[in-house]
Amino acid sequence: MIETNSILVAMKRSKWERDILRYGSEEYVRRLYRLQNVSCDKIISSHDRQHLAFDKIKSKLPQAVFAFREELHHIDFSRIHAMFILGGDNHFVYVSHYATSQPVLGLNSDPHTSSGALLSFSAEKFADALPESVHGFSFETEDWVRIDCNIYYPDGRQTETGPGTSEISIRNSFADMMSRYFV
Repeated sequence: MIETNSILVAMKRSKWERDILRYGSEEYVRRLYRLQNVSCDKIISSHDRQHLAFDKIKSKLPQAVFAFREELHHIDFSRIHAMFILGGDNHFVYVSHYATSQPVLGLNSDPHTSSGALLSFSAEKFADALPESVHGFSFETEDWVRIDCNIYYPDGRQTETGPGTSEISIRNSFADMMSRYFV
């Protein structure tokens, strides 16, 4: 049984939130969207749906640890026994790199605009399936193979990729140039 206070809910910020943080004000972001011919209403509607999903999960799992992706490097993962990733596929892949042995569950924060091939449920359907008072979880898990590799460069540098979830691409950054790999 996994206690709810050892569950990490890793959230992604909405485009609206990221743009306000990046550009400094709602007024500037609205002006930028107009210049780019981007629908501000669509982006704000998606933002609202994502926050409703977050609020629903938070109301069912108030003891869980909640963190945005940029806060993950501050988390003591030895105390985390399961990860619920609230966002889309790219967020799922990014956050899953932090998982070592923890089971990971992907929750789509806005199924209205994203299908999420790697995500098991919409956050709303998942929250609706939970009883009013949740104290712990038992999981039936499916094992996924993840690849971890080191890249050795001719100049002696070395890069560790960390465990890859979903995909890994080994290629030259210039598609028309020849590459040689020892795997």
